[in-house]
Amino acid sequence: MNTSTRHILKYLTGEAKAYVNESHAYVHVKDAAEAHVRVLEAPNAGGRRYVCAERTLHRGELCRILAGLFPEYPIPTRYNIYRPAFFFKRMLQINFGPLFSRQLDTQMSNKIQ
Repeated sequence: MNTSTRHILKYLTGEAKAYVNESHAYVHVKDAAEAHVRVLEAPNAGGRRYVCAERTLHRGELCRILAGLFPEYPIPTRYNIYRPAFFFKRMLQINFGPLFSRQLDTQMSNKIQ
């Protein structure tokens, strides 16, 4: 079972009591398969990376959609404040620099070279 199906199943079965305060990109497997074929057939597609997503949904929006489609299932209605990134930062004792500061460093480094 793939990751996307697994987290949706957790919402439907009640295994997840709350949803994660994050967003996730979704695409139907048939659309992803078609995109793979088209990339393989496109002569100028080599050496590039492609992201297939029909839409990006916040997990709360996904849960609202699921609750509307399957009202008989115990879909979560609240989010979990646990943030895995903070756990890993604490475990590794690392402090990440501000994104835009890092981007500026990268641009300046490229300019110098």
